Amino acid sequence: MKKRLKVVLVDGKRVGQSMPVTEETEELVKSGIEFLVGDCSCEADLIEQAADADAVLTYGAQMTRSVMEKLPNCKVIVRYGIGYDTVDVDAATDNNILVVNIPDFCIEEVSNHAIALILACSKKIVMLNNILKQDGWMKAVSMQSPMASVYRQTLGIIGCGNIGRATARKAQCFGFRIIGYDPYVDKSLAKEAGINLVSMAELLGESDYISLHTALNAETRHLVGAQELGQMKPTAYLINTARGAVIDEPALITFFGVHALTTQHNSVVAF
Repeated sequence: MKKRLKVVLVDGKRVGQSMPVTEETEELVKSGIEFLVGDCSCEADLIEQAADADAVLTYGAQMTRSVMEKLPNCKVIVRYGIGYDTVDVDAATDNNILVVNIPDFCIEEVSNHAIALILACSKKIVMLNNILKQDGWMKAVSMQSPMASVYRQTLGIIGCGNIGRATARKAQCFGFRIIGYDPYVDKSLAKEAGINLVSMAELLGESDYISLHTALNAETRHLVGAQELGQMKPTAYLINTARGAVIDEPALITFFGVHALTTQHNSVVAF
């Protein structure tokens, strides 16, 4: 008798109701495939719950070499999302496991969030809300000026893939001038989205707002560090809806700690 295939969503219960798996359940069951939703929080959980799985679905579980070596039946790992930095692709290759991502996952949601953060920064929404609740109306009024605009300001997009281009198209509705840096994007696609491609140095020096939309890999880890922060305008805003490690966090903390005392650097980082 032919063995029934088994698929395990290893961290589905951790995500909860925000990401229902109705379609996956219906299609897999219809095909006679066993489908389990797991609650893995560590390597031991992953190995135990997916030990005999033919395929693994994951939102963000760390699929390491040590895990994959203990999954003898696994033929494919599907990562919900565009980025696949949580999966050791080299280890998967060595263990004959195919790695699949979802290139069009949450393009609209993430680009909308980037625009929301840009507007929140420009109008000091979080800061003024906190001041109003803590110190009252008059203090909040006194902190409104200077209030940044977005109209005719320059938005720099680092990483002009699907999400970066969607963000650029939406930002044009507010009157932004859009520039971008991406050594790999098709120039015609960037132009179609209204992005004028420039060098990294030009983007950092000219942008009033910078929005990060790169994948996280060896090339982009700590892409924005002390040197890049120093090239930004003192009044610029840095928005990161990509992976946190695209920014060198220790350098960020050091940079703002020093410049708060020396040059009154006004940049804000939004995640």
